[in-house]
Amino acid sequence: MLLFLLLLSQFLPAQDSTIYRKVAGIKKSAPSIKNIAELKQILSNAVLTDADKLSVQVSVINQYQALQLWDTCLNYCQALVALAHKQHNELAEATFYKHIGNTYYFVPNRDKAAEYWIKCMEISEAKNFTVLLEQCYHNIGATYLEKGEDFDLAEKYFNKAIRMGIINQSHKTPDNIQHYRLLATTYERTNQLDKAEKVYQDVIKDCEAIKDSALLTESLMFYSQVLTKQNKFKEALDLCLLIEKRTNILVDENLKFESLIIYYWFTYVYNSFNDK
Repeated sequence: MLLFLLLLSQFLPAQDSTIYRKVAGIKKSAPSIKNIAELKQILSNAVLTDADKLSVQVSVINQYQALQLWDTCLNYCQALVALAHKQHNELAEATFYKHIGNTYYFVPNRDKAAEYWIKCMEISEAKNFTVLLEQCYHNIGATYLEKGEDFDLAEKYFNKAIRMGIINQSHKTPDNIQHYRLLATTYERTNQLDKAEKVYQDVIKDCEAIKDSALLTESLMFYSQVLTKQNKFKEALDLCLLIEKRTNILVDENLKFESLIIYYWFTYVYNSFNDK
């Protein structure tokens, strides 16, 4: 299953600041120990606002994660949690809890990931940190869906993420569309096929509106699974052919893996159709 966790930070330095330009330049380069050293140099030498400091610290975390230095990343985050707690900086503390959860997800330790996302949620619900809530609600829902259990809780958390997205005015952004895409998948897994079809159709329209080819291709593929369960094999086959045609004209290297999945899914739908 192609799940999608909301892992990226929403905290960035002011765009007219020197710090912003330095951090932006590091983000564009390949992850490296050198980048981490430069970011820590910024933290040690510069006079930073709390917002800029948080952004640079998160950039360090992202570098550790990209390099798969999981233990180092967890130790760094735990130290930042302790410092933020001592300074009564709830936004920073909640943010670092979220990133500990993200790191555990990739270790992988899904239960520990959920434990720390919940810690983030507890602070964020009390302080109304809606961006963090949107991310963590989505991630918790995704873990329930990925486990294939407690689908009611998966649905609950995706709907909560959707409500936070409305508050955050993130409607029809890729992240927001993913809430709906995984909600539709939850309905499909629980055989609420009419609900799944309705949500997928809306997701497809939104993907087309924002011209997100990768997300559209992925959504079409999962929608074809709903059609197959509805015994609409001709429609599913037609959709698979459309997906294959779309993928052939895309040049994004990141779609190569998805193309392989689509090929095997097409074979499955074709065989299901012929078995009837």
